Amino acid sequence: MDFPDIVKESDIIIKGKVVEILPSVEEKPVIVTSEEDAKKAAEKGETCIFIVSNEKEKEAAKRYSSIIYTDKIIKVEKYLKNPQSKNKIIVREEGGKIGDKEVVVAGITPLKLGDYIILFLKKIPLKNVYFIKGGPQGQYFIQKDLAVCKGIETKKVSELEAEIKDPLKLTFPLRPIR
Repeated sequence: MDFPDIVKESDIIIKGKVVEILPSVEEKPVIVTSEEDAKKAAEKGETCIFIVSNEKEKEAAKRYSSIIYTDKIIKVEKYLKNPQSKNKIIVREEGGKIGDKEVVVAGITPLKLGDYIILFLKKIPLKNVYFIKGGPQGQYFIQKDLAVCKGIETKKVSELEAEIKDPLKLTFPLRPIR
């Protein structure tokens, strides 16, 4: 997924800080075939919903007997897309630890307490909870005046904020971290 698509498909984009990490939760996923069925499942209180469009995806989804996720509370410093009135939001990340059982998602850097970040977020239907859009491309860790994506790309925070406002005007080149 490229940057303009991540910006476009994100419901909100925020700059903020992780202020609390809630205990991890394990749930059995519900598999549905439409957005309408997903909304019905969410209305019934289901929080772990897979939407599949064909038999291959349905079979792949069945591999997940349960999902462990962890909710993180983010104090919003600034909304970069679609401003809201809330100064704190919940971001749900797949993975976490319950007792001796731990799930780590390959390629994703889990948010930690105190992380200062820019996140591209998609709302979970009928919940006041968001997930990171675009996987590792949807999270930038702020270090001084730099925004670091995936630990290998970096740019000035001001450049990233300008690109979010106009995603077709990307600033190049990305500079490696030294």
